[in-house]
Amino acid sequence: FEDVDPFMNIILYEELARVGSGGLIGAGWIHYVAVSPVLLFGSEYLKEQMRPVIEARKFASLAISEPTAGSDVRKIQCTAKLDESGENYIVNGEKYWITGGM
Repeated sequence: FEDVDPFMNIILYEELARVGSGGLIGAGWIHYVAVSPVLLFGSEYLKEQMRPVIEARKFASLAISEPTAGSDVRKIQCTAKLDESGENYIVNGEKYWITGGM
């Protein structure tokens, strides 16, 4: 990411828009927003967890906004804990918007 010129994104989006691929732009933006913080600031463990998303085998979403916190990540109260099977998360709390949530 250090070598990426911000104008490269503008050129990319303009070229994608020329072929009428708004859905592709939206999907790319969602993954950019959800994955970039992990790649830039996450531990090696978290980066490895994002590998299936980067390889387009899984989707990523971003869920920050909460009724009592807005978009202030320091005030997030929602939790997610792995269930006994080790395959699913139990989410406790509320979210307003989930970018890329399906």
